[in-house]
Amino acid sequence: MTPADARARGLECFGRRAWADAFAELSAADREAPLEPEDIERLATAAYLVGRDVDCAATWERAHHALLNRGDMVGAARCAGWLVFVLLKAASSRAPAAGSRGRTGCSTRSGETARSRGS
Repeated sequence: MTPADARARGLECFGRRAWADAFAELSAADREAPLEPEDIERLATAAYLVGRDVDCAATWERAHHALLNRGDMVGAARCAGWLVFVLLKAASSRAPAAGSRGRTGCSTRSGETARSRGS
């Protein structure tokens, strides 16, 4: 299997919206030979759609830098926008869990609980 074969399969899977397969094939192609910026964007999209948040953020950042290096400021800005979206989504998914500690009576650093403080 050549990188071109994996890339072609990845693009075909992406076109069919077979996101897990697209992620796997484009990742395999990328391990063999660096993808072009447009394909890096596709890899980031597939990573997002299969819930690979860490891979997704790293890949959007990589696409951003690749497009900056190419001089494509509009494309780089688009990737930066997606990166911000992914990072904010990740942060907001953790925030409710952190905020619920006080409502559930879990211990604070000082050993008090919200209930023992009368909250």
